Amino acid sequence: MYIELIEKRVEPSEDYYFKVIPNDTNGISKRYDISMDNAERFYDKYVNSISEDCNILIGDGDVECFDKEQCIKIVKWAEGKIKVEKDTNLLAIIETLLNYAKQAIELNTWIIVEL
Repeated sequence: MYIELIEKRVEPSEDYYFKVIPNDTNGISKRYDISMDNAERFYDKYVNSISEDCNILIGDGDVECFDKEQCIKIVKWAEGKIKVEKDTNLLAIIETLLNYAKQAIELNTWIIVEL
């Protein structure tokens, strides 16, 4: 379970994950690992909300890739949730999602999420 920011844009390739991200992201990304317990709690509490509000899908156990346009929606969603979440573990996930999405927008890259 993790959130990963791709920090360097790469040329698309059929051999790449989601056709835009190399299978090996070592050296071009930073990653925030989430414990299974916290990932499950985040999923149970927020996956429907983020899916509906951002018109994106985060599937249980699936790896999802979000581009600049999707990250703009994630930022808006996370800014609202960060104000009300009291659980420090879930807050850390939301803050990371917010920060990585903002950086992906600035860099015109992607974030990857697996819960």
